[in-house]
Amino acid sequence: MSDRFTARQKQQALAREIGFRRRVYATRVAEGRMKQADADFQIGIFEEMESEFRQRADADDRAGRLL
Repeated sequence: MSDRFTARQKQQALAREIGFRRRVYATRVAEGRMKQADADFQIGIFEEMESEFRQRADADDRAGRLL
């Protein structure tokens, strides 16, 4: 995995993306251009990734406090 960005930066970017997708997909679903199940699936993937990076970032924070 690349060290270019921290786990916290990745987690925050994913959190922003989830918010964006929720807004965009809600409009698409309301307009009939997307099925709710598809929106839920795509958002769910990003929520799992965000959760994984949040756990890594929290672990990194705890490790940094121990040093």
